[in-house]
Amino acid sequence: MDDRLRRGLPFLLAVALPAVGGLDWYARTGCDECYGAALPATLAGYLLALVAAGAFAALASWLLGEAIDRALDFRLGRAVFAPSRRTLAALVPVVGVTLVLARPLFAGDVTAEPAVWLLLAVAYAPFVAGLLPGFALLNAVGSGQQGVALFVLLVVCLLAASLAEVVWLYLLAGGLGRVAAGVAHRVTSRRNSASE
Repeated sequence: MDDRLRRGLPFLLAVALPAVGGLDWYARTGCDECYGAALPATLAGYLLALVAAGAFAALASWLLGEAIDRALDFRLGRAVFAPSRRTLAALVPVVGVTLVLARPLFAGDVTAEPAVWLLLAVAYAPFVAGLLPGFALLNAVGSGQQGVALFVLLVVCLLAASLAEVVWLYLLAGGLGRVAAGVAHRVTSRRNSASE
Protein backbone atom coordinates (compact mmCIF):
# COMPACT_ATOMS: atom_id res chain seq x y z
CA MET A 1 0.00 0.00 0.00
CA ASP A 2 1.22 3.50 -0.85
CA ASP A 3 2.58 5.56 2.06
CA ARG A 4 0.04 8.32 1.44
CA LEU A 5 -2.80 5.82 1.69
CA ARG A 6 -1.39 4.41 4.93
CA ARG A 7 -1.22 7.91 6.39
CA GLY A 8 -4.76 8.74 5.34
CA LEU A 9 -6.36 5.43 6.35
CA PRO A 10 -6.71 6.30 10.08
CA PHE A 11 -8.55 9.53 9.20
CA LEU A 12 -10.73 7.67 6.70
CA LEU A 13 -11.72 5.11 9.32
CA ALA A 14 -12.23 7.80 11.97
CA VAL A 15 -15.04 9.32 9.89
CA ALA A 16 -16.29 6.25 8.02
CA LEU A 17 -16.85 3.96 11.03
CA PRO A 18 -19.20 6.25 13.01
CA ALA A 19 -20.87 7.46 9.80
CA VAL A 20 -21.60 3.95 8.56
CA GLY A 21 -22.59 2.82 12.06
CA GLY A 22 -24.90 5.80 12.48
CA LEU A 23 -26.49 5.31 9.06
CA ASP A 24 -27.05 1.63 9.79
CA TRP A 25 -28.64 2.48 13.14
CA TYR A 26 -30.95 5.02 11.46
CA ALA A 27 -31.83 2.60 8.66
CA ARG A 28 -32.78 -0.10 11.17
CA THR A 29 -34.59 2.03 13.75
CA GLY A 30 -35.60 5.36 12.25
CA CYS A 31 -36.59 4.42 8.71
CA ASP A 32 -39.14 1.70 7.97
CA GLU A 33 -38.31 1.45 4.25
CA CYS A 34 -34.54 2.07 4.26
CA TYR A 35 -33.77 -1.61 3.66
CA GLY A 36 -36.86 -2.03 1.50
CA ALA A 37 -38.24 0.34 -1.12
CA ALA A 38 -35.70 3.04 -0.21
CA LEU A 39 -32.68 0.70 -0.47
CA PRO A 40 -31.10 2.60 -3.43
CA ALA A 41 -31.24 5.86 -1.45
CA THR A 42 -29.82 4.07 1.60
CA LEU A 43 -26.91 2.68 -0.40
CA ALA A 44 -26.34 6.13 -1.90
CA GLY A 45 -26.15 7.48 1.66
CA TYR A 46 -23.47 4.93 2.54
CA LEU A 47 -21.53 5.81 -0.60
CA LEU A 48 -21.77 9.53 0.17
CA ALA A 49 -20.52 8.89 3.71
CA LEU A 50 -17.51 6.98 2.34
CA VAL A 51 -16.76 9.75 -0.18
CA ALA A 52 -16.95 12.36 2.61
CA ALA A 53 -14.64 10.21 4.76
CA GLY A 54 -12.19 9.95 1.86
CA ALA A 55 -12.23 13.71 1.34
CA PHE A 56 -11.65 14.27 5.06
CA ALA A 57 -8.76 11.78 5.03
CA ALA A 58 -7.09 13.53 2.08
CA LEU A 59 -7.50 16.96 3.66
CA ALA A 60 -6.29 15.81 7.09
CA SER A 61 -3.27 14.05 5.60
CA TRP A 62 -2.35 17.17 3.66
CA LEU A 63 -2.88 19.62 6.54
CA LEU A 64 -1.20 17.41 9.15
CA GLY A 65 1.65 16.15 6.97
CA GLU A 66 4.38 17.70 9.13
CA ALA A 67 2.79 16.48 12.35
CA ILE A 68 2.52 12.98 10.89
CA ASP A 69 6.20 13.11 9.92
CA ARG A 70 7.07 13.98 13.52
CA ALA A 71 4.75 11.24 14.83
CA LEU A 72 6.69 8.67 12.81
CA ASP A 73 9.62 9.19 15.19
CA PHE A 74 7.58 7.46 17.89
CA ARG A 75 6.46 3.85 18.12
CA LEU A 76 2.75 4.68 18.36
CA GLY A 77 3.02 7.05 15.39
CA ARG A 78 4.66 4.35 13.27
CA ALA A 79 2.04 1.82 14.36
CA VAL A 80 -0.78 4.10 13.15
CA PHE A 81 0.68 5.99 10.18
CA ALA A 82 3.16 3.43 8.85
CA PRO A 83 1.72 0.03 9.80
CA SER A 84 3.16 -3.18 8.44
CA ARG A 85 1.32 -5.24 5.85
CA ARG A 86 0.67 -7.77 8.58
CA THR A 87 -1.12 -5.12 10.67
CA LEU A 88 -3.10 -3.89 7.66
CA ALA A 89 -4.19 -7.45 6.89
CA ALA A 90 -5.26 -7.96 10.51
CA LEU A 91 -7.09 -4.61 10.46
CA VAL A 92 -9.70 -6.04 8.07
CA PRO A 93 -11.10 -8.69 10.48
CA VAL A 94 -10.67 -6.38 13.48
CA VAL A 95 -12.73 -3.61 11.86
CA GLY A 96 -15.23 -6.18 10.55
CA VAL A 97 -15.79 -7.72 13.97
CA THR A 98 -16.05 -4.27 15.54
CA LEU A 99 -18.76 -3.25 13.08
CA VAL A 100 -20.64 -6.51 13.63
CA LEU A 101 -20.50 -6.01 17.41
CA ALA A 102 -21.84 -2.46 17.06
CA ARG A 103 -25.33 -3.69 16.26
CA PRO A 104 -26.10 -5.68 19.42
CA LEU A 105 -24.00 -3.49 21.73
CA PHE A 106 -25.43 -0.10 20.80
CA ALA A 107 -28.95 -1.43 20.26
CA GLY A 108 -28.95 -2.95 23.75
CA ASP A 109 -29.70 -6.41 22.35
CA VAL A 110 -26.93 -8.21 24.22
CA THR A 111 -28.66 -10.47 26.73
CA ALA A 112 -25.62 -12.44 27.86
CA GLU A 113 -23.98 -12.17 31.26
CA PRO A 114 -22.48 -8.75 32.12
CA ALA A 115 -18.97 -10.20 31.89
CA VAL A 116 -19.62 -11.25 28.28
CA TRP A 117 -21.09 -7.83 27.47
CA LEU A 118 -18.05 -6.09 28.95
CA LEU A 119 -15.72 -8.36 26.99
CA LEU A 120 -17.50 -7.41 23.76
CA ALA A 121 -17.50 -3.75 24.75
CA VAL A 122 -13.69 -3.74 25.09
CA ALA A 123 -13.53 -3.02 21.36
CA TYR A 124 -15.34 0.28 21.96
CA ALA A 125 -13.74 1.36 25.25
CA PRO A 126 -11.80 4.38 23.82
CA PHE A 127 -14.81 5.53 21.81
CA VAL A 128 -17.11 5.46 24.84
CA ALA A 129 -14.49 7.13 27.04
CA GLY A 130 -14.02 9.84 24.41
CA LEU A 131 -17.75 10.53 24.30
CA LEU A 132 -18.08 11.00 28.07
CA PRO A 133 -17.00 14.69 27.96
CA GLY A 134 -19.64 15.32 25.30
CA PHE A 135 -22.38 13.73 27.39
CA ALA A 136 -21.19 15.68 30.45
CA LEU A 137 -21.32 18.89 28.39
CA LEU A 138 -24.84 18.14 27.19
CA ASN A 139 -26.01 17.51 30.74
CA ALA A 140 -24.35 20.70 32.02
CA VAL A 141 -25.86 22.94 29.33
CA GLY A 142 -29.55 23.75 29.48
CA SER A 143 -31.74 22.88 26.51
CA GLY A 144 -32.36 26.57 25.81
CA GLN A 145 -28.64 27.33 25.51
CA GLN A 146 -27.79 24.88 22.77
CA GLY A 147 -26.30 26.61 19.74
CA VAL A 148 -23.63 26.49 17.08
CA ALA A 149 -20.75 26.57 19.59
CA LEU A 150 -22.13 23.55 21.44
CA PHE A 151 -22.67 21.69 18.17
CA VAL A 152 -19.06 22.36 17.09
CA LEU A 153 -17.76 21.17 20.47
CA LEU A 154 -19.80 17.98 20.22
CA VAL A 155 -18.53 17.33 16.67
CA VAL A 156 -14.94 17.83 17.85
CA CYS A 157 -15.60 15.50 20.79
CA LEU A 158 -17.05 12.85 18.46
CA LEU A 159 -14.11 13.15 16.08
CA ALA A 160 -11.59 12.88 18.93
CA ALA A 161 -13.40 9.82 20.30
CA SER A 162 -13.44 8.28 16.83
CA LEU A 163 -9.72 8.91 16.32
CA ALA A 164 -8.98 7.31 19.70
CA GLU A 165 -11.07 4.33 18.62
CA VAL A 166 -9.13 4.00 15.36
CA VAL A 167 -5.79 4.08 17.20
CA TRP A 168 -7.14 1.34 19.49
CA LEU A 169 -8.20 -0.75 16.48
CA TYR A 170 -4.72 -0.35 14.98
CA LEU A 171 -3.16 -1.55 18.22
CA LEU A 172 -5.54 -4.54 18.34
CA ALA A 173 -4.73 -5.33 14.71
CA GLY A 174 -1.00 -5.06 15.41
CA GLY A 175 -1.33 -7.52 18.29
CA LEU A 176 -3.44 -9.89 16.20
CA GLY A 177 -0.92 -9.66 13.36
CA ARG A 178 1.96 -10.55 15.69
CA VAL A 179 0.03 -13.53 17.08
CA ALA A 180 -0.81 -14.73 13.56
CA ALA A 181 2.83 -14.36 12.49
CA GLY A 182 3.96 -16.31 15.56
CA VAL A 183 1.52 -19.13 14.84
CA ALA A 184 2.58 -19.24 11.18
CA HIS A 185 6.24 -19.37 12.22
CA ARG A 186 5.60 -22.27 14.60
CA VAL A 187 3.64 -24.20 11.97
CA THR A 188 6.40 -23.65 9.42
CA SER A 189 9.07 -24.71 11.92
CA ARG A 190 7.18 -27.91 12.76
CA ARG A 191 6.73 -28.75 9.08
CA ASN A 192 10.42 -28.16 8.40
CA SER A 193 11.48 -30.29 11.35
CA ALA A 194 9.06 -33.03 10.34
CA SER A 195 10.35 -33.08 6.77
CA GLU A 196 13.92 -33.48 8.02
